[in-house]
Amino acid sequence: MDEQSLVQICESAFSTVDIKVAKSLLFESLSKRPTTRKREGRTLRDLEDIISLFKETDPEKIPIFVARKLEKLPPVSFDHIDVTVLLKKIVLLEKSVQDFQYHYATKGELSESINECYTKIKNISFENQDKNINRHIGGRLETLNSGPMAHPTLRSDESLAEHNAPADNLSLSPRLSHIIMSPATAAVASSARVTPVSERDIGRNALPLENTEPTHNICAPELNNDTADRCKQMNDLVENHLSFSEVMQKDGEWKMSNKNEEWILCLLKHSIGTKMAQTVRRAIEGRYPSCYIPSRIKERRAKARALRLEQQRKPDKPEDFVCYSDSDSEEETPTQQHRILSTSYNFVDYVRSRELQTSEPRSVDPSYATRHMLTHDMFRETPVNLGNMNKVFCSQWLSDRQVVFGTKCNKLMVYDVRRRTLDAIPTLRPRAPWAGADQQTGIHALQINPSRTLLATGARNSCELAIYSLPTLDPVCVGEAHKDWILDMCWLDDEFVVTGSRDSKLALWRAPAAPPRQTMHHYVAPLVVKECRSGQKVRALTFNQKWREIAALTLNGYIHVFNAETFRQTLSRKLPSCQDLVCLATQESGVYAIGCKSYTLLLDCRTLQSVKKITSRYNGCGIRSASFRGNMLTIGTGLGLLMFYDLRAGKYLESNIHSTKTVTLKASRGYVFPDEEADGFNQVKHVPAIYTHCYDDSGTRIFTAGGPLPAPLIGNYAGLWQ
Repeated sequence: MDEQSLVQICESAFSTVDIKVAKSLLFESLSKRPTTRKREGRTLRDLEDIISLFKETDPEKIPIFVARKLEKLPPVSFDHIDVTVLLKKIVLLEKSVQDFQYHYATKGELSESINECYTKIKNISFENQDKNINRHIGGRLETLNSGPMAHPTLRSDESLAEHNAPADNLSLSPRLSHIIMSPATAAVASSARVTPVSERDIGRNALPLENTEPTHNICAPELNNDTADRCKQMNDLVENHLSFSEVMQKDGEWKMSNKNEEWILCLLKHSIGTKMAQTVRRAIEGRYPSCYIPSRIKERRAKARALRLEQQRKPDKPEDFVCYSDSDSEEETPTQQHRILSTSYNFVDYVRSRELQTSEPRSVDPSYATRHMLTHDMFRETPVNLGNMNKVFCSQWLSDRQVVFGTKCNKLMVYDVRRRTLDAIPTLRPRAPWAGADQQTGIHALQINPSRTLLATGARNSCELAIYSLPTLDPVCVGEAHKDWILDMCWLDDEFVVTGSRDSKLALWRAPAAPPRQTMHHYVAPLVVKECRSGQKVRALTFNQKWREIAALTLNGYIHVFNAETFRQTLSRKLPSCQDLVCLATQESGVYAIGCKSYTLLLDCRTLQSVKKITSRYNGCGIRSASFRGNMLTIGTGLGLLMFYDLRAGKYLESNIHSTKTVTLKASRGYVFPDEEADGFNQVKHVPAIYTHCYDDSGTRIFTAGGPLPAPLIGNYAGLWQ
């Protein structure tokens, strides 16, 4: 018998639980670790695992299994059919058919019932429908503009007298008044005189005319027990989201379903997830938008409690920094509740609001697409052929189709991702006589100003600054001040840029207002040059826009802070046991990420104290580049891996495709040139180090580049993930 027939017989004869138990028993008997299967089709994959294990294992090592319940064995062929069991099944099938014929209506009976209902509906009169509305729960309030009316609730003549309220007793239920009216609003509304609205304007948010005789006052009288019970039942019905069939089965009892631990963990997982977009909706008709569902507050509090319980669990290793939340923080004010309920996280609402150009506040999370593509394994690499270039050190996206990068061989290149072509940009010459190739050690930094009109990078002499205009890449100026290589730089605004050099100095430059008309570029001097006290050889720079400060990383293990307004050094701190400091990045909230030899260190910008030490998941994995995108930290390593750390979850980003794996992007091998002098390195299989990576504006493409990690080796690597 072939495998497909065997799988079909087992799947039809045994339940999912039986197959799972049998798989566990087989793997435990052979001392093998079973693979956990999830999602759809897991039963078929479990059966395939069992068959594969039987094939791979020596028949002498397979234990002998004996069936205790022979009636569960399926017939493999006609010779194995148990006629007695087959007759019993036929009898049960006949009984089921008889029950079906007895309990279910025929097609003719159903048609007669439908025609009868249509006849009754046609004979119903909808005149004077206001007397069929229960005003005690806020129905058909002209002063509230409650929106378009549905079919009226028909009542008997005896009940009409009970539910018809006089005009002077027009009121809100306690539930509605609690949600939509603050105490101050209620005080004003109780004394305000409200103008009647015509029948035509009901539900259209029409404004009442001025100087019209008032007729009603808004108040909230106490309800009797029957009305309060009805309101409570309706509230529970809305909050529990019961379907019509569930309501009929409960016989009028609105009971809260118990939430088990699995439900809490599910809420916890969704609370960690990101929202793609949010829009503060405003009602077009009526008082509340369609997303205004009171049960969302209860779900929000349940998520907060579940998250708090998860955070209170003792970790395997004690954390360096722990934040405790207030136990009363889950209680929101009525104003906050109103804003939460009015906010829609549906992306369709965001697109519709943007198309109509409404005044609704709306925002979209730029990192959502990146996170979704990473967790669903959607990124694929397209290698970029760089020819004989040597090690890419820095890169930036110029537009949605162009990437500019600098190399160790002092080449400034532009890569077109659509045409897959490379264009060389001439490097700017120094004013002094050429010092020789010793001063040409590569372009280590490249930054674009916030308005994307200027590009700052290294000149032909690695000790000098070069500025180009965008998008034409015409030369603007060359800055001369440093005595050693410029390793990093950062823009403070559209015209001021700071550079850090191996001469342990920081220089503040001001770019010219406009590019010169002549073909030759300007030569400019820095406004201020500051020596980094307690520091040796500035390795990395970053600008903290929120706190208006410049952070500098030096190779002797210090981090220094300069005031961006006065350009004065304010803080210096020795980092704990950090080796091979390479990169520095800052988040919008002000957290610093420092890439070291074996881990990434997160610092609080206010105190420069360590918040978290993110250890690498791979041995010998030096951190070569780091960047923030929202709440996600992207780490480029010396082993050709791009890793992603979720700051909110406090762990590496997990894959939704492979539940036991974290998200990583493995770079292709790149190219290494043969070197006769480096015979010791030629015997090792080289993987490229990711010295630089950058996202495009949409976050759906990543450019990664670098080269071999050993300094004597010459080679390159570049790839486009999309």
